[in-house]
Amino acid sequence: MSSFILVYPNIILKGIYKDIIKGVALPPQGICQIAAILRQKGHQVKLIDALVEVLSANEVAERITHNSPDFVGFSSTTMQIDSAHKIAEEVKKKLPQVKTLIGGPHVSALPEETMKRLSFFDYGFIGESEHTIIEFVDAFSNGKQFENVTGLVYKENETIKVNPKRKFIENLDKLPLPAWDLLPNLAENYQQSVARVDHVPAASVTTSRGCPCKCIFCARNVYGISYRGHSDQYVIKMIEFLIDHYGMKSISFEDENFTANKKRLRAICERVTEKKYDLTWSCAGRIDMVNEESLRIMKKAGCTSISYGIESGSQRILDILGKKLRVEKIREGIKNTSKAGIRARGYFIIGNPAETFESIKETEKIIMGLPFSEVQISFMTPFPGTDLYDTATEYGEFNNDWAELNIWTPNFIPKGLNKEILIAEEKRIMRKFYFRPKIVAKYLK
Repeated sequence: MSSFILVYPNIILKGIYKDIIKGVALPPQGICQIAAILRQKGHQVKLIDALVEVLSANEVAERITHNSPDFVGFSSTTMQIDSAHKIAEEVKKKLPQVKTLIGGPHVSALPEETMKRLSFFDYGFIGESEHTIIEFVDAFSNGKQFENVTGLVYKENETIKVNPKRKFIENLDKLPLPAWDLLPNLAENYQQSVARVDHVPAASVTTSRGCPCKCIFCARNVYGISYRGHSDQYVIKMIEFLIDHYGMKSISFEDENFTANKKRLRAICERVTEKKYDLTWSCAGRIDMVNEESLRIMKKAGCTSISYGIESGSQRILDILGKKLRVEKIREGIKNTSKAGIRARGYFIIGNPAETFESIKETEKIIMGLPFSEVQISFMTPFPGTDLYDTATEYGEFNNDWAELNIWTPNFIPKGLNKEILIAEEKRIMRKFYFRPKIVAKYLK
């Protein structure tokens, strides 16, 4: 059997932010799932979350060197890929024989380019990798015959080989529970802000994969557009494990769209209601996929807040983004959510393709005119794997430097605007929203 150290890299930012940020303290469930399936097959696995522990590349490399594993695996978004590669470089200096593996959204979007540009990664994994990693280890042990391992990217005689993509996992219930025990104290180190959870300790979990929507700024290279969810029985098993082992009092469901399957949503809510847990929960949903009945059922089951990706208050911008969402539906959904006694959290983007002062004002009008409990505004970022990544320069200036791509600093500037305007407008709207007496009073409470 082989030994693995799996690493969730930190995020390195430039400019007004610190060099390394802690992020939002979400447990990296994807890499925990990989750890669980490797351990299930008898391999030795350790996990380092450099993001939550705020570890430098050298500090991570020192830990890895001390354990001297056979494989070091990274799961990385574009915002983390530079950090992951720096760690791989430091590890290779100390352990030249170790094999480095890279998976996650970035390499799934740009497999060949990633392996060419980032030379300290030996093998890449495209899409869902639970089955790929097991087949890879078997092939590695049996003469390195990799041509039949779907979803694998590897180097052969200085040539990058990209194998066919693997089919998506249809029955997610066959996967083991994530290896949460390998994280550095789940109950203490992964607490979210007061805006997201009502009680502590709190946990964040993902219970589905894939999104059927086709927004031009979302990457679908890892989980695809086919929605697949754990059954209500499996979700209850996850909840009870977190309650029994960690005493969780609140859960944040981090699914891209927890409300996508109404039948599944109802079944989960009914089971949670029957169990009478001492538990509250929140989720992310699509505003046109909830109605008064579903909101009532969710409230009864303990739901306290729903995060909605609204993006813009301009119908013109929503259409360009491929949201297939009407402004009237936004107004209706937010009002219904508030009426049901559930907090509505709004996620917005400025600096969209074809954005103007007028469309930003329309977004401001929606933010200030509806009963949101919290609002977050980020900057449009054309990440690899999105439709916008390939067309961004048609709409404005795009700094396509992987190390610069993040949602907190403008790297895409629509025609007619500039970086300073976008930053100023984001700050102005956020201050206007949060400095109102009723919002201040709520946070003081």
